[in-house]
Amino acid sequence: MDKYELGQRPFDSQREPEWLLQNIGNHPYRAKQPNGWSDHSADWISPELLIRRLVYAKASYNFAKMENNKNSEYYVKMVENNFDNPSKIMKYLNQKNRSVEKHTLLFNHPEFLKA
Repeated sequence: MDKYELGQRPFDSQREPEWLLQNIGNHPYRAKQPNGWSDHSADWISPELLIRRLVYAKASYNFAKMENNKNSEYYVKMVENNFDNPSKIMKYLNQKNRSVEKHTLLFNHPEFLKA
């Protein structure tokens, strides 16, 4: 991302992460509760938001060009460094062989959504 000077509005490309998070129901600057989760399940478990999260997971996979990094070691490192129970999450991810499927499972795992 390019920098912008104080007093200037950010470019659209700089605001894209905010829009992506807002589209999946997790606006970065307007958390409904201190922990980031609304008390109303319809705010985060609606069919529309679930579909958006699936689409976002695949889009992030494509954006990061994950196809060039097919080895599962990438997911092992990511999970071990960021989650409290890595063996449980890796067991869940290893249900699938393709990287794009692992990526989608990870991005929609309850532990990931809480992070």
